[in-house]
Amino acid sequence: MVIVATGLGKTYLSAFDSMNFNKILFVAHRDEILKDAQKTFETIYSDSKSYGFFNGSTKETKKDIIFASVQTLSKSDYLSEKYFSKDYFDYIVIDEFHHSSAKSYSEILNYFKPKFLLGLTATPDRADSGDIYKLCDYNIAYECDFRVAINNGWLTPFQYFGVYDDTDYSLIPWRGGKYDLESLENSLVLEKRLQLILKKYLEYRKNSSIAFCASVKHAKVMQEYFLKNNIKSEIILGETSISDRQNIIKKFKEGKLDIIFTVDIFNEGIDIPCIDTVLFLRPTSSYTIFIQQLGRGLRTYPNKHQLRVLDFVGNYKGAELKPSFLSGFTKGKNIPKSPLDENFVLPEGCSANFDFKIIEYFEERKNKRDNVLQKLVEDYLKVKELLNKTPSIMDVYTFGEYPIHLYLKKYRSWYNFLKAVNDLDEKEQQFTEKAIDFLEFLEKTAMTKSYKIPLFLSLFGVETKKK
Repeated sequence: MVIVATGLGKTYLSAFDSMNFNKILFVAHRDEILKDAQKTFETIYSDSKSYGFFNGSTKETKKDIIFASVQTLSKSDYLSEKYFSKDYFDYIVIDEFHHSSAKSYSEILNYFKPKFLLGLTATPDRADSGDIYKLCDYNIAYECDFRVAINNGWLTPFQYFGVYDDTDYSLIPWRGGKYDLESLENSLVLEKRLQLILKKYLEYRKNSSIAFCASVKHAKVMQEYFLKNNIKSEIILGETSISDRQNIIKKFKEGKLDIIFTVDIFNEGIDIPCIDTVLFLRPTSSYTIFIQQLGRGLRTYPNKHQLRVLDFVGNYKGAELKPSFLSGFTKGKNIPKSPLDENFVLPEGCSANFDFKIIEYFEERKNKRDNVLQKLVEDYLKVKELLNKTPSIMDVYTFGEYPIHLYLKKYRSWYNFLKAVNDLDEKEQQFTEKAIDFLEFLEKTAMTKSYKIPLFLSLFGVETKKK
């Protein structure tokens, strides 16, 4: 696996690295990514290789380099000798490798037997479930995050403005690790918030802006409001056709548009270096999503000396994580919790300006986060949002910030913690006191006890053979 920040040429790296192989497969989840990848490989290989696509509309199999849609290739009809033998490809590239634990990717990885597999990602810790590091035998060939890239001049520094948003998120219902979407939408499209966003946009904008919204409805309302105020804007959503999407991006690159509103469609695989202003119009406590969206504007471009970032920050869950997101330090005991902290250090050439009310909020939250129990709950909810499911104890161990023994020490058992955060499933809610005591006993018994491993094997239904 290669972990490299957005905009540093992961696709070029794969093209150069695969030059000593004959048959190459490049897998991605969007046709735009596949088409851009073909252009990159053609730049390197020219006419020495033949190129083909394997997606919903095209099924080419007799080419040297095939660019395949994961949604199409993963179907059982195509993972067969009729189309490709298991060893057909010498070299396989999986783009956006953090998705690879999903079933569609697993089908492809389990079928093919290449001589070499390369996974490319900017954000390795975003997985729907499972451990993507395991898929590459924990072999990280190279890693370069956005901090290193900016410090080395490979990406554009950012100029961040944290704008105070007086939306009261405490009044919005919180369910399953997320805000209730309808209530959130209604709060984000109020006239006074629209006016604030427009005012700050006109004050700080540069030439080419991207705005990230919370939902389709939110994006449509924002675009309509900007159009009413004579700002040339468009909207790109998952439902936008590929041809319309390409036309909008073409107009944007030509300077015929001021701003594009979107939801998550620009998080990955979109290369528009001219973006010089990014607006965060939605709450997020996910470092991965924040960095993916910030990365849309970090690519270098002629006469772009700094990316301008407008982030509308309110009292939503995870807002206090912004200082750590901007610094790139999100793990460990010394992560910055406020712009006033000594360890709030930004990459070279970057700056961050927060409204005073936001700083006051961070300082207030910092004092509350000194409560260990509150920290554990907040960290658990972060993992839950990241994985989009109720995390297991192993998920929290893998993706969480705090060691598992803290949970067990403070709550006596994992069961008690899940009960405290109201995350027990229906079966767990029916456990008897004896069953709960037994689980606590298992968790606290040292692995050195001779009976613990046989007990686990019995519980898991594993038969042991006498030697």
